[in-house]
Amino acid sequence: MIADFLNLLLSDPEVSALVGDRITPGKLAQGGDYPAIVVSTAGGISGQTSAGRSGLVEARLQVSYYGESHLDAHTVSAAAIDLLDGYRGTSGATQFDSISRVGTRDFLDPALASPGDGLFRIDHDFIVWHHGRG
Repeated sequence: MIADFLNLLLSDPEVSALVGDRITPGKLAQGGDYPAIVVSTAGGISGQTSAGRSGLVEARLQVSYYGESHLDAHTVSAAAIDLLDGYRGTSGATQFDSISRVGTRDFLDPALASPGDGLFRIDHDFIVWHHGRG
């Protein structure tokens, strides 16, 4: 599911015009260019019926948008929100039944600071209902 979620972002013309292929799972690429997007798993549960797993999965994903300025991070986050919030459809082998934004955080990331500055980061949490594994 994560690979298909990443491909959904990469295939969007507005998002890819801003970040190119700088969309990665789990962690920010070292020495990378910005803006960039990182997608991380933050939790989830599998749907169950009396016969076992239903195939429906609720995942919680954190999508982090990095930029050298607050405006850069915000511009990328706005493009991704336009695509993701309320999305229903198929990407690769994953049927996304519902993607909903449920949280937002906005801050300067001092852990990624160069001398005298840092990267701006905006995090969005999404609840993703999908059919498949993970």
